[in-house]
Formats: sequence, C-alpha cells, structure tokens
Amino acid sequence: MNKFLWIPILVCFVSCVSVPVNHQNNGRTKSKISISKSHFHPVGFKSRVYGDKDWQAALAMNVAYEPVLELRKKIENQLYGKNKLKYLTSWEAAGEAHITTITPVEYQNCMWSHKRKIKILHISEIEKIAIKHQIQKLDLKFHGVGSAGKNFNSKKNLDHTYYVIVQSENLLRIRKEVFTRYLKQGGDKNCWDPEFFFPHITIGYTHKDIHYPDVKKSIETLDPRVEWIVN
Repeated sequence: MNKFLWIPILVCFVSCVSVPVNHQNNGRTKSKISISKSHFHPVGFKSRVYGDKDWQAALAMNVAYEPVLELRKKIENQLYGKNKLKYLTSWEAAGEAHITTITPVEYQNCMWSHKRKIKILHISEIEKIAIKHQIQKLDLKFHGVGSAGKNFNSKKNLDHTYYVIVQSENLLRIRKEVFTRYLKQGGDKNCWDPEFFFPHITIGYTHKDIHYPDVKKSIETLDPRVEWIVN
C-alpha cells in the first residue's frame, strides 16, 4: 500500500479543512480555495425515482452542486493529479449533490417492493411528508470531511470515498414521521430505524461509493489527517 504525505488545503464552507495529498505530489505549494456558506443556496426538490420500477426510489434533500464540484476538483488535483474521482451519474448525468434521507435499501426492503411483495408505503406518500416538512430547508450543520476505504480488489490498494458529514434536525424529523406513517400502515418496526441515520454529501470516490455496513458515515469517520477549523 502506498504511503501518504498530507499537505493542507483550506476549503471554507462555514469552516476550513485540509485535504490529504498523495506522496507523488511532494513539493506542491499549499492551495487555498474559499467557498462561503452562501454557496449552499436553496435549491428545489427533485423526486428520486431512479429506475423504471416504482420500487427503484429514494428520498433525498437536493443540495447545490457547485461547491461540491469545486471541492471534488481540489481533491482530485491535490490527491490524484490527472486522475478524476468518480461520482453518481444515475440521478443526473452531469452530476449532482444530495443528502439521502430514505435510502434505496430502506425503501425496497421495508416499504415498497414488487419482488418482495411489500406494499406498505409508496414513495409518493413519503415525498408528501417531506414537502410538508420543507425538506429543502437549509438547517445543515457541517462537521467536516470524512473518508472511508475499502479493498474491492485484493491486488490493488484501498479504494476511497470522500464526503462532507452534516447534521440536520429537519431531515431526522422527516424520517421519524415517515416511520410513524409506516407503522400505522402495517410496517415492521424492526425492519428499519429512523434514528439510524448518517447524513452526508458525497464528494466523490476512486472506484465506487462505500456504504453501510462497510462504513457509517458519521463524525467517527472524520479523517484524523483533516483539520477542520470553525470560523
């Protein structure tokens, strides 16, 4: 496995972070970019039915893409040189940013699936709850940049994913109301937990995104080599 030398980059959302640099980038001067909180301007809600089946769906808060794209470019430049990080394109071909609020796994395994013959709570009902609670309301608290690694191929080095760890009381409130409706309509209380929630904004990844159970994208995954200074 390659060893890494970490050189700080300052990225200001509401705070500043330093981002790791691969050892091949030795000698590069410290880069700085400034992204103010205002760059995370309010954006509209988008339904996330991502396939041609009604069970291929999730609930997400849509997030302004520009600051996430800029952060990805900086990480690419400092960490990977000419190599580019990958990102989700199945929702938007050109890329987008979001915070998953009801995951595809929670939806398909517990709420609605023709394959599993589950018809308890349809995505259209979930979206009504989300809109009632103003899912696009910006109440986000930024904790910092997290990262996780997984070896998808034993012959290669670890693949990595990068994300901004956030907190949102409103998104948690939405999950709890969805759960209440789910139980009223006959759902299994042990199938999913509304408080088992690790909100984040994916920045990019080297191979493919890494999800639970491989990682909980919580503050425990804040990269210790990343400095987060609250302004």
